[in-house]
Amino acid sequence: MCSSRGPTRRGSRIVGDRRCLPARSPPDDPRRSSQAWKRATRTRFAQHAPERATRLATALLQPLGIKPGKKAGDTAYLLFFGYRQLQDIIGLVADQAADLTALEDEELAKAVTDLPVAAQLQQGHPMDVALFGRMVADIPALNVDAAVQVAHALSTHAVDLEFD
Repeated sequence: MCSSRGPTRRGSRIVGDRRCLPARSPPDDPRRSSQAWKRATRTRFAQHAPERATRLATALLQPLGIKPGKKAGDTAYLLFFGYRQLQDIIGLVADQAADLTALEDEELAKAVTDLPVAAQLQQGHPMDVALFGRMVADIPALNVDAAVQVAHALSTHAVDLEFD
C-alpha cells in the first residue's frame, strides 16, 4: 500500500514521492520476527515444562515460606537470585533428582526440608542484589542489606556532589 502523505515510518520505503508500507506476510511465509520466535519458544517451553522439575522446584521453595502466586507456577512476589545461587541449589539435588521426583508430594516435602536451600540463597548474591539489596517482608531471612543508597534530588539548582 503506498501513499503520498506524511513522513516515512520505520519499515517503510520511499518510491518516488510516495511512502510504501510492506504488505503483511501470508500465514505460510517462513519470515517471522525474532519476537515472534521468542514468544513461541517461551510458550512451548511453558506448555511442555517437565512436571517433575516443577514439582521439585516447588518443594524446594516451600520450606523457605515462599507463597505460590495466583497463576500456576508463579510465586506471590518477584525474587532476584543469581545464576551461581541457582547452580548451587541444583548441585544440592542433581545427584538425587530422579529419586526425589519419584516420591509422593508429602514424602518429597519431607526429603527436601533438610536441604540447606536458604543457606545457598544467603551467599553469592548477584551484583544488583549486592548493591541495592533485597527486602522480602514475609521472609526476613532472605533480606539483603544494600551497599548503595540512592536518594531523591533535593535541589533544583547546581550543587556539588558529596560522597560519604
